[in-house]
Amino acid sequence: MHTRTTSLALLVTAVAGLLGSCSARVPVPPVSLDRVDPSSARAPAEEEQQARRHECPEGDHAACITLAMRYYAGEEVERDPAHAARLFEEVCEDGVPRGCVGLGVLLASGDGVPLDLRRGLTLLNAACEAGDPLGCSRLGIVFLNGEGLRRDPARAAELFELACSGGETEICVTLGSMYFNGAGVPRNLERAHLMFNRACLSGHADACVGVGVLLANGEGAGRDLTRARAMFERACAQDNAEGCVKLAMIYDEGMGGPRDDLAAREYYERACELGGAQGCHNLGLMHANGEGGPRDPAKARALYERACQAGENRSCLLFGMNLTENADAAKDPEGSDAEPDYARALKAYNTACMGGEQVACRQLGVMYYEGIGVDKDVAKARALFETACAGEVADTCVALGQIYASEATEQEELARAAEAFNKACELGELAGCHSLALMLGEDPARARALLERACEGGFQPSCFGLASMLAEGAGGEKQLAQAHELLARLCHQGYAPACGALTHHEVVP
Repeated sequence: MHTRTTSLALLVTAVAGLLGSCSARVPVPPVSLDRVDPSSARAPAEEEQQARRHECPEGDHAACITLAMRYYAGEEVERDPAHAARLFEEVCEDGVPRGCVGLGVLLASGDGVPLDLRRGLTLLNAACEAGDPLGCSRLGIVFLNGEGLRRDPARAAELFELACSGGETEICVTLGSMYFNGAGVPRNLERAHLMFNRACLSGHADACVGVGVLLANGEGAGRDLTRARAMFERACAQDNAEGCVKLAMIYDEGMGGPRDDLAAREYYERACELGGAQGCHNLGLMHANGEGGPRDPAKARALYERACQAGENRSCLLFGMNLTENADAAKDPEGSDAEPDYARALKAYNTACMGGEQVACRQLGVMYYEGIGVDKDVAKARALFETACAGEVADTCVALGQIYASEATEQEELARAAEAFNKACELGELAGCHSLALMLGEDPARARALLERACEGGFQPSCFGLASMLAEGAGGEKQLAQAHELLARLCHQGYAPACGALTHHEVVP
């Protein structure tokens, strides 16, 4: 829980989160005119005078599009998308595809003009067929998002291929994401690498992160950690938080070279300052563990809080633990122990639990079960333990089984307790094996086997129970010598009940 996951698997997971998931739509901007202007953003001085007359300079389509964009964006003029549409239409009627793109986007979105999806799509399609990559891009976005029509990711990908080849690098990233995740198209890491690389070379930092991840994992291209590091460095140099995090991971894990905690801490810090929650989280762990610099629990806790507020649920869990059971690990500069802050811990645990951190559900359940910083509520605790147990937090299954057993009035409820104990045992929680054994009075052979398993794992109460069964011959042959030896070992380990049993001959005659 307290270690950073810096493996290549995490790099893959992280880039999937950055670029979209298989089950979710690939994140793309809404249909907009952000990049309709064909070249420069401003017209020459003489055309500025004409622009102030709110009409297109005669015969100058580029200046007309620039003027239309100003009315669309409200730049130096009052925003008037309806007038922008009229200007775009004038250019479009002269056969300039970029004007048709602008008009088509406004019609397809109903921005400032009556919504006319059919005509908008027709104009975008015509512009695309005429060789305008932005027309292909915007038409593809409509198909990908299903804005006013049935989603068609396959058709969107075809259009994005045309747009990317024509220089629309933003769409290269979107298309790379689709290939990376198999979202609407067959998963193709080679094509993803090509799309990301094309966009990266054009200065798109997110794409450089994508290239770096593929190279680090040897997917879509040969594994090349040196080049992967260069890609992350390139992205980080552009103030891309994910690029800085991935670069820090390279140093943190020692991928392709010696581990460098100082460099890892530096780049985690930079990622954190750029708003990267994962960077703050990992930096907090380095401060907590004294890696790459002196140990500073107070700084670690502050970083966990910052990362938690930025949406990093693992940090919410660690922040909550610092505020409660680990309060002594978070000291102020003078060295006095921080007082537990149960109200803030409750909020942090709740955020983490709602975000899928099952251990946080366990922590929250304990607070409600014990009435720590909150009114005791066994029913709420039980619900939280059920969530955590379903998430395979083994010791929570034991607690859940104990609640079921204490509330049981019918055999069915006892069966639920046994099921919870059994799950804990299967997950390796020896207390679950022990608790289940105690319920198996009608099956001493299985109970004995469970106690043997828990005892071999070092769970002393199970060893004591096993000694009793060996002495009595319950669930198998009577084995007095083995029982006596087991009790003697337990007593030597300081387990008082075993010493008492030996002294009073309570277990072994």
